[in-house]
Amino acid sequence: MDRQRLIEIASAEMADSKVQPTRERGYIYHHGRRVAALAEQLAATLDTSLNVSADCVFAAGLFHDLAKGTEPHHTLGAEKARPLLAGEMTPDELEAVLEMIAHHNQRDKPNPYPDHVKLIQDADILDHYGAQNVWLVFLLAAHHEDPPQRAAEVYRRKYTPAFVNKIRSLLSFPASVAEFDERLAFERSLFERLEAENVGDLISLQPGVTKN
Repeated sequence: MDRQRLIEIASAEMADSKVQPTRERGYIYHHGRRVAALAEQLAATLDTSLNVSADCVFAAGLFHDLAKGTEPHHTLGAEKARPLLAGEMTPDELEAVLEMIAHHNQRDKPNPYPDHVKLIQDADILDHYGAQNVWLVFLLAAHHEDPPQRAAEVYRRKYTPAFVNKIRSLLSFPASVAEFDERLAFERSLFERLEAENVGDLISLQPGVTKN
């Protein structure tokens, strides 16, 4: 499997697409690149071996949102990926990749899917948190021409403890949970600071801020 060739195909299909007006052009391509990398790194933390290759995990991460913008995008994405990828891998590899694409957002508990599918599911969640989530919130605010305080309010109302706990419960691997917690702590800290600055607080006088 030629990864550079897969990247070229993904770029041709997705790098110029704008399927969501509040996200940047090519979002699904760049998101796919990140999910592919995250899934491979998560795979390295597993105690057991996968029954698919690292190349298959990479390909599934890269193309998992191929049909984003039309629903059900997971099944339509697998259908669209079949002719695109058929000549790029063996038939068995293709079926494994299509399986991961088709089930990447099917996370009901108990999760019946094998580990290679869960890797894509977890990586997909993780890429929507941390610095990437800050970026998405700011893009949404810019799209609506909202001021900073509005962005912080939107974040606080959406990402309630109940909401993020539900998302956290969908993760399948300890490394995924640890990464989620770190990313969530980062974005919460950033938006808490944004809210403080929005009302003109002296940050250096706030509790927990180290003073030089």
